[in-house]
Amino acid sequence: MKKIKSFILIFFFIFLLSSCSSIKYIYHVDEINNYEKISSALKNANYISEKEFYLVFTKDFFEFPVKIIENEKIMFDGIITTKSNNIAKSFKLKYNCSYQIELKDQKDRVLIIPEKIKNYKYVYINKNKNKIIVNFNNGEKIK
Repeated sequence: MKKIKSFILIFFFIFLLSSCSSIKYIYHVDEINNYEKISSALKNANYISEKEFYLVFTKDFFEFPVKIIENEKIMFDGIITTKSNNIAKSFKLKYNCSYQIELKDQKDRVLIIPEKIKNYKYVYINKNKNKIIVNFNNGEKIK
């Protein structure tokens, strides 16, 4: 009986901790309504290759410190700000690397690993109050 109670208690704490995360990951298999314009602009500019994907910081980043770590090496450490076109900053990243993204005032890091990104061309990061939303856009899926 004690083992069952312990198991239930552990499960409850794991559930509680996971629901408190300030980062939400969304994996889309269809077009994303707000991002179609941005995706089209990036594609039309001939910036896309088969070995790279785009990381795009979108709305609500105002003078916001961001650090991007690629395979344990800092590749960007600076301030981003949303421009009038709803893009704060975009990066061309490699599929075969792991990324950690540190955002001001967030206890958790955004994690992008090769296994999760391999079928997507775009990763959009939105800030909505204290919540970070990471959208993996499959509207431009790699075949």
